[in-house]
Amino acid sequence: MRSIHYFGKDYPIDSYGDSECITFNNTRFTIIENKEELLKRYDDDELEHLCINYPIDFNNNFLIDFNFKNCLFIRDIDIKEQSLSSYLFEGCQFEGTLRFIDCKFEASIFRGSVFKEIEIYFKENYDNEIFFVKCHFENKIKIRNFEWHEAIDGLLYEESQRNKAKLKTLELVGCTAGNEAYLRISYLKIDDFKIKNLRLPQHAELDIGDCHFKRMQLSNFRNVGQFKLYKINIFSNEKGSLFQIDNTSIGRTELQSVNLKSFDTVKMFDNIFTELNYTNIQWMNVIEVEQHNEKFDKESARKTSIHTLVYQAALDKAEKQRDAYRTLKNVALSNNDQVQASYFHAKEMENYQGSADSGDGDKEYRLSDKATLWLEKYTNRFDMKSGWSLILTLIFLYWALV
Repeated sequence: MRSIHYFGKDYPIDSYGDSECITFNNTRFTIIENKEELLKRYDDDELEHLCINYPIDFNNNFLIDFNFKNCLFIRDIDIKEQSLSSYLFEGCQFEGTLRFIDCKFEASIFRGSVFKEIEIYFKENYDNEIFFVKCHFENKIKIRNFEWHEAIDGLLYEESQRNKAKLKTLELVGCTAGNEAYLRISYLKIDDFKIKNLRLPQHAELDIGDCHFKRMQLSNFRNVGQFKLYKINIFSNEKGSLFQIDNTSIGRTELQSVNLKSFDTVKMFDNIFTELNYTNIQWMNVIEVEQHNEKFDKESARKTSIHTLVYQAALDKAEKQRDAYRTLKNVALSNNDQVQASYFHAKEMENYQGSADSGDGDKEYRLSDKATLWLEKYTNRFDMKSGWSLILTLIFLYWALV
């Protein structure tokens, strides 16, 4: 019996009307064996539940504004110099490599699809917008500048840094990766870059490097594998408006040559950094947080004065900011960066003192706590290594008690 081999399993071919089909996950898929059959389906607007069993080379506007839904792709697909828009692939699965070369993406969306390998290379600088929503990357995803994917050290490498391909938007939202998947994004200049709700398993790796971001956000990122962020906004003319990491649990992570000072605002909050190593990081002096107040439901809010709501939100934000500086302090200490750790400790304690002076909600601060904070601030600026604050605190306590 004839069959189609798909993801390690043979599926027998059956006849259905004038077509041949296979049954996959209790669904019938019509087999497409050549370009003519695919064009007929495209003309009839029937690009759904197909099993495409031949290598596809989309070029010279072979298909325009296509939208494949719930299709199986057995062989490799090359899409070159196409203008693509809206939904491209919804609920599709790819056993071969899906490769885009010098295409123009106009709000192009990949939704709910499974990719074995996907590669996107850019030659020209278009206002590309690419969205991956609830997709799975089994082996590899690579998005980068086409011209420099073979760049070597020296002048060619420096030129590749200064000639990054430009994208307007790149988002990966609600995606997952295979246990040994490799995800790489490099040599790009992106206005809006967002990774949200990404799950990276133990042996997977995410590399983001040699990039310039105006706005970069990692949110609710769960990394059990390896994460590398390197050479971000390294040139003086590469400026950004926002760098944000929030609600993440980052395991094995390496940061190298990341210029946080190039961003107008840096936000880090509600993070767990268990194994984060860094070198050559230019830290921002002020790390900001966001507060999503969940203590008041709508009914409680209607019964509470605006003054109380604003006051409580300010207290919650102060507590979150202390936690952010404390987390970064511990990261710096684990990297033997005593200078930066002392700075984060000072910012943590300044925030703590501000709460003590203003009265932090229901928490009561003893006079001795306030005195200790005051002495540490005005004697050594909360320096962790200095012992003068302890000595002066003991003298003050002795004087106060005697």
